[in-house]
Amino acid sequence: KKLLYLHFTMEDNPTLSENKKQQYKLMYKGAFYERFILGLWVMAEGLVYQIIGDNFIDEDEIPVCDYYYISCDYGIYNPMAWNLIGVLGNEVYIMEEYHHSGRETNETKTDEQYTQDFLEWKESICNKYGIEVEYTIVDPSASSFIVALEQEGQYVVKANNKVFEEDSERVSGIPLVQIYLNKLRLFICRNCIETIKEFYSYRWDEKRSMRGEETPVKENDHHMDGIRYFFNTVIGYYYKDGNNSGEIIAA
Repeated sequence: KKLLYLHFTMEDNPTLSENKKQQYKLMYKGAFYERFILGLWVMAEGLVYQIIGDNFIDEDEIPVCDYYYISCDYGIYNPMAWNLIGVLGNEVYIMEEYHHSGRETNETKTDEQYTQDFLEWKESICNKYGIEVEYTIVDPSASSFIVALEQEGQYVVKANNKVFEEDSERVSGIPLVQIYLNKLRLFICRNCIETIKEFYSYRWDEKRSMRGEETPVKENDHHMDGIRYFFNTVIGYYYKDGNNSGEIIAA
C-alpha cells in the first residue's frame, strides 16, 4: 500500500501569533510538549508528573491565600481522599489532607460517618488557618455523599471532569497540573503524606499506551483525582476562557 505521511506542528497553524506560540511552548514539557508542540505521537510512560523538591513546602511557608477550596475523591473500600487547596494569584497550595482507606484499615464507613468526619475535619482546618472555604468540589459520581453533605448545609460543586470537549475524563486536568508544577505555581505541603506518596507512584498504563490509549494506571490516584477535579473545576475555566495566566479573578 502507498501511504502519505503528513507531519504538522504548531508552527503550521496560521491563526496563532508568535506570542501565543511562545506561550504554548512554555506551558508543556515531556510527552505533552512532544505531542502538542512538536506534533509527534509519543507514548506516555513512567510517572505521570515530573515533580521537583521546590514544589514542596513546609507548613510555615504557606501564605495567606485569596481563596480556599476542598476537593474530594470518593471511596468506600478504596480511599476517601480530601485536600484543602489555597489559591493566591496564580499559585496553588495543597495545604492539608484527609485519607481513609476501608480496605487498608478493615473499617468501612457510611456516607453519614464520612460526612461527620468531613464536618469535624473542615472545622478543624478552618480554625487552624482562620479561613472560610468557598465550596467543596466532589467526585461527580458520588451522588449519595453529595446529598449527605448538602443536607448538612455544605456548598458542594460537582467536579467538572472535562475542560475541553476532546478531553478524556481520565486524563483531563493532568496537563494543567503539570503546567503548574513546571512553572512552580503548584506547591504541596510536606504534611500531606498520602498526597505526596501518590505524586511519586501515579503512573501511565504502558500496556494501554502500546494500544494507543492514554490513561494512567487506576491505582494510587485518589488524591490525584481530587487535585485534577480542582484544576478542572476552578483553574480550567480560566484557561478555557483564554486567561492563560491561570489567575483567579473571581471566586
